[in-house]
Amino acid sequence: MTQVVQNSQSDIESVKSLESIEAINRLTLQNPTAAGIPVSQVLPEIQKEVAEVELPKEILLLAAPSDYQLDVNEFGMWKLVKNENSQYQEVCSLSSSTIQVEVENYSTQVWLTVVGSDLLVNSTTNIDIGKPRVGVQFDNGSLQAFKKNYFQTSAVWSGDLDTALNNNKQLNISLGGNELGRRTQELAIGLSDLKKAYSEYRQCNRGTQIGSL
Repeated sequence: MTQVVQNSQSDIESVKSLESIEAINRLTLQNPTAAGIPVSQVLPEIQKEVAEVELPKEILLLAAPSDYQLDVNEFGMWKLVKNENSQYQEVCSLSSSTIQVEVENYSTQVWLTVVGSDLLVNSTTNIDIGKPRVGVQFDNGSLQAFKKNYFQTSAVWSGDLDTALNNNKQLNISLGGNELGRRTQELAIGLSDLKKAYSEYRQCNRGTQIGSL
């Protein structure tokens, strides 16, 4: 019994002189009884200093999770979805369900996406934004041309969507392209549901710098 105590005391003294993780590993393999010795008895004390770095407010804003609670996500044909990975850097994205438009037995599927204060009109048919009578119209106002094509089958209306929703009740969209010849396809969308959805969309994305189309 005396011999065992003397061996353990000798092991502890040897461990105190060690200064590296590799040495501890060697000791553990050579003498398994050393594995239970606290590291504080083996390695020298290291002074630790924590430096506080103040981040720019913009970075903190992007890093902070949104506190917005999405209770209702469907507003008629419009759906508001909270997501973490949006190509436009949105906290919530807003888009419509698909609408089928037919003219002379030619069918096209159309759906809309809200990005900031702009509308992205998506279609299964090419959209020629330079073609006469192609664009959007609020109520009985003048026809507004699309700003640009996003893809060949999508076009961007750029404007003040919030003001347009507050002052109008209906959105008329006229589409045309090489596949339709001289014809255009028309669709009309009531704005009451979009007005409610857009209010929630803005609240969810409050303080977020949304990318432009």
